[in-house]
Amino acid sequence: MITKEFIDLMNSAPLIKGDSPIHEVAHRLRQEAIRISIQIKYNYPNHYEMIAC
Repeated sequence: MITKEFIDLMNSAPLIKGDSPIHEVAHRLRQEAIRISIQIKYNYPNHYEMIAC
């Protein structure tokens, strides 16, 4: 499932049950977002360095 499909499904589904395939996708995307946030934090220690890129 690609991110666009996931977003469309999340917008149409009122509740996602734990341990479902959709829940697994949500968890994977959440972990990826955390990983990216950590990389940004440690590669660009201040706001100005991040904006310059």
